[in-house]
Amino acid sequence: MRILLAGASGTLGTALRASLSASGHTVLSLVRRTPIAPHEIFWDPSATQPVASLAPLESLDAALCLSGAGIADQRWRAARKHLLRSSRIVPLQALGRIFSSLQHPPATLLTASGINAYADAADSEITEASPLGSGFLAALCREWESAALSLATNSLRVTPMRFGAILTPAGGMIKKLLPI
Repeated sequence: MRILLAGASGTLGTALRASLSASGHTVLSLVRRTPIAPHEIFWDPSATQPVASLAPLESLDAALCLSGAGIADQRWRAARKHLLRSSRIVPLQALGRIFSSLQHPPATLLTASGINAYADAADSEITEASPLGSGFLAALCREWESAALSLATNSLRVTPMRFGAILTPAGGMIKKLLPI
């Protein structure tokens, strides 16, 4: 399969790219720095034309968007909340512009989201039918998923994936907790 990955430099994206590549898939990584490998494509999600050339993105089988600033990296002051939101929504909007310009867009888009979408259920089991929560993280997840689902068309299936804390010594929450 030919797979496009946005958010390839994060903890999950790094591991996923390595796993997909090891399984024989071709993974194209969208990066915001100068590309250093053949599989990397520079993009600027805030630009009207996020990539210089659409040609390498034609006939993708799937795309994954794992973009987003780390939830626990800093205190949630107003500027940080704005960054948490924009770092998730803007890349999805950019992918929408890219996909609508392709002659052969991918059939599937998988996007990250968070379990913070749900209300606190204490010790009860949570399912997709469980009530959604309130507060900043729940609202962020709803807006994140809404931006993703707005990209769905007859030919593009969009699936948000709700993740909990990423637990790996390579990064995420455990990397911050291990020194303690």
